Amino acid sequence: MHRNFGLSLIVATLVILAMFGRARADVSNATVSEQATASARILPQPAVTDTHNNSTLPPIDVSAEADAGSNSAASGVNISSYIGPTSAADVTGGLTLQGNTTASSFTVLSGLASGSATITFTFTLDATQHYNYSADQPTQETFSGPAGPDIQTGFGDLPPGDYTFTSTASAAFGSDPATSEFSLVIRAVPEPAELTLAGFGLAALLCRRCKV
Repeated sequence: MHRNFGLSLIVATLVILAMFGRARADVSNATVSEQATASARILPQPAVTDTHNNSTLPPIDVSAEADAGSNSAASGVNISSYIGPTSAADVTGGLTLQGNTTASSFTVLSGLASGSATITFTFTLDATQHYNYSADQPTQETFSGPAGPDIQTGFGDLPPGDYTFTSTASAAFGSDPATSEFSLVIRAVPEPAELTLAGFGLAALLCRRCKV
């Protein structure tokens, strides 16, 4: 009787593990769009403009600079850490996107120099995942999806669906240099490796008790 009961518990444990394994939350359908633009001019000469773009995963640093005598501008998207899909077809168990957007402008008159930088990252979650999101300039970052049109900084759980994160920095005449730091970390729940190890440990313990 005890032996049959023990075997039943082992089978139930393995079934639960299989269910959790299939439910592993993934990040997929990722895309990135990055742009850095700088423009400067001296009247009546035309503007000197420098623009750099990137739309290929993984996200990379892009920067732009423009100089026209006493007027100049610079901008950039800087990625300090990235762990996630490296192509549109790639699927990963989580996501780390950290970095900043920057822009500066040095000009004596309005309209003679400006800089702007933007990164937009989209992705899909196939199941609920835990997130930790921070931004030192919340007015320059937006994070939206099924959890809401304006997901606030902090931590919690994100339901499955499509998400979009954007960070923008801009500077022109009369504005100070702009830097916007951001960090978005998404961890898969449940952790399949931890659950598997715990489950097999429980199964081994039950097997031992069955033999006693």
